[in-house]
Amino acid sequence: MNRFTTPSKIDLPNHSSDITVIILAGGLKYRKKSCGPHLLFKNEGGESVLDCHMNVINKILPESDVIITTGFDSRRIINKRPKKVRIVENQLWDKTNEAEEIRLALNCCNTNNILIIQDNIIFDHHVLFQSITQYSTILTTNKEDFDDNFGVVCVNGNAENLSYGIDNYSVGMYYIREKELKPFKRICNSNNSHKMLMEIMNELINRSGIKIKMATITNGKIQKI
Repeated sequence: MNRFTTPSKIDLPNHSSDITVIILAGGLKYRKKSCGPHLLFKNEGGESVLDCHMNVINKILPESDVIITTGFDSRRIINKRPKKVRIVENQLWDKTNEAEEIRLALNCCNTNNILIIQDNIIFDHHVLFQSITQYSTILTTNKEDFDDNFGVVCVNGNAENLSYGIDNYSVGMYYIREKELKPFKRICNSNNSHKMLMEIMNELINRSGIKIKMATITNGKIQKI
């Protein structure tokens, strides 16, 4: 992984105090056991993925709340967490999926907007800034590095469905604003604990009156790890 350069000036969102950033780092056993938590991987400069995430978050969303959901090898992340970060541990990590991680984090969330970030990406300030818009937004790319991610079917700028085999690849960043957050919380219930993020996002998109925008990265750097 390359060290990203901090831009000289970026206009900050004016509502970062009303955003909770949820970093999904729990994972299922078969995803994590062989390599350990992605957040602790280090780049060529010696920074962990977690350090890189926090540097960018502190620059763009300095007043946001940050929650990391953990599961397998939870103690290693807890021992490395920055002071600002809260930890939510999914003790059923080997039996549940991302919906349960999100549900547990939402139970601790006091803001009207959330930004979900998956732990297997590293990105710069420009990319994070593009994920925070006036709408609920799924951030995408056409980079082949992400071609094993699910993609987004987009009609008139709105996400219509998430599925594999589509070129608008989700990068693993999902911004959900107040209007959409209420039904999203209802979807992330204990009965859906086995579901993946793609499945619960599709349930949200299919709700009447819900519109989720798709935004494609136009500048900045992002890598999958």
